[in-house]
Amino acid sequence: MHRFAVCFSLLMAVAVSHPAEAGFAEDEVLLYAFDDSTSSSTATEEHSSGLDLTLNGSTISDSQTLDSLLAKSWDSGNSLYCDGTTATATHSDQNTFEPEDMTLSTWVYIPTFSDCNGNCTVVSKGSNSSNPNGYWLYVNSVGVLTVNIANGGSSTTVSGGTLSQGTWHHVVTSLKNQTVSLYLDGQIKALQNMSHYIAYSSEEFMLCGIDSSTDYFKGYIDEFRLWDGDMSSTEVAELYDWYTDSDSDGY
Repeated sequence: MHRFAVCFSLLMAVAVSHPAEAGFAEDEVLLYAFDDSTSSSTATEEHSSGLDLTLNGSTISDSQTLDSLLAKSWDSGNSLYCDGTTATATHSDQNTFEPEDMTLSTWVYIPTFSDCNGNCTVVSKGSNSSNPNGYWLYVNSVGVLTVNIANGGSSTTVSGGTLSQGTWHHVVTSLKNQTVSLYLDGQIKALQNMSHYIAYSSEEFMLCGIDSSTDYFKGYIDEFRLWDGDMSSTEVAELYDWYTDSDSDGY
């Protein structure tokens, strides 16, 4: 059985007041909940990794409350706000941000897609320059969820699922070897095999933007998670259910 499934089953057997206190799998390596021990200049990584984010013009905001959408009441109502110009939250190059197989999960709220400066870049660890590398997840100008995976020469773009403006959405991308998948609100929207693997360089890890680009995010990000390993469609559906269904039974 996949480690996520084992830990998820154990998690369901106990009461949990906040996901930052438990996590869903032993291979979850990062959680930015924007709730605890934040300041005007940093956002705390909840697993005590020391990989706290530097806020570069971005702010911790209570203007949009994710908690109102969720089945539980553990979220403080705080989220990361970026203004779509140059505001980001970053950390310098570290191996933790560069898994070979991975799952990225977060909640996003975009008031208006066209207010982003180009694409609404949610997260990146890489560059979309002439020699692209790494990953970047974004929502394009008409609301389509998209991820790019690159290796310094080749780049693959995968798109699927359309978000609504002014609404919280749960977005996930998962990578295993040369297969990448996209999920929106617990449902798989794209699955594609690539002709290459992912490769990284020395760019920063960044929320709300990407190196060598002006594609900044305008809106709110909450509950950002990174796993060092892929998830199946069943596991992503269980994760979405855990957030939104009061019984958290995975269906």
